[in-house]
Amino acid sequence: MLYSDFITKSVTGFETVEGESRFQGKTVLKYSISCPKTDINLRIPSEKIINSAYARLANSTKRYIINNYYSKAVKLFCTVEQKDFAPLEIMCEMTVMYENRGFLSLFFDTYEKTGDIVLKSSRKSDTWSVRCGKILPIGCFFVMGYDYRRAIEGKIRSMIEGELGEGETKYFYDWQCILSRELDMRNFYLADDGLVIYFQEYSLAPKDAGLPSFLIPYRFFGSNLKYDL
Repeated sequence: MLYSDFITKSVTGFETVEGESRFQGKTVLKYSISCPKTDINLRIPSEKIINSAYARLANSTKRYIINNYYSKAVKLFCTVEQKDFAPLEIMCEMTVMYENRGFLSLFFDTYEKTGDIVLKSSRKSDTWSVRCGKILPIGCFFVMGYDYRRAIEGKIRSMIEGELGEGETKYFYDWQCILSRELDMRNFYLADDGLVIYFQEYSLAPKDAGLPSFLIPYRFFGSNLKYDL
């Protein structure tokens, strides 16, 4: 059973892994990785499963940053005046968006920055069944046979058209052709007011637009939504 009225809050805090790498006595790379800590207080293994998953994520992310960004940071250090140099910073931040009905939904943002300038950002999200200790795909939230992708794509199109009608210009001129290709059903999370679909940086709009996100109210799906979220 995925639904539960008595499993609500499960995240009790966050643990942060921080570190830095040096070159010629100077800090050239800094990193910070935050992950949630859960305390479910039920006789199920979910707490250990979820905490272990994010402990592994923090460690693998740390290794990835060191292995893939150190040389980039050194190159940056060697190509700018030392007085103008700011370490390359990789910040990974976890945000909890939904804790209710036996579900835990959150997203993990990664920022690559130097000084106050954000060079790149990306997002990954997970939605857990707290009772089962499993990450759920979006299809689990809809009744069998419902074409949720078509419904979501149509809703996003109408939302963008509404923004454009109000003078918004942040999307690429050919967004209508891009949308279907860039719509990734893995890029979702639950929120209190509805289902959120997001797009990665520079996929649907220029970099200045960030990560375009669309909140679709649960009532939009009507009886096709399997759970009372």
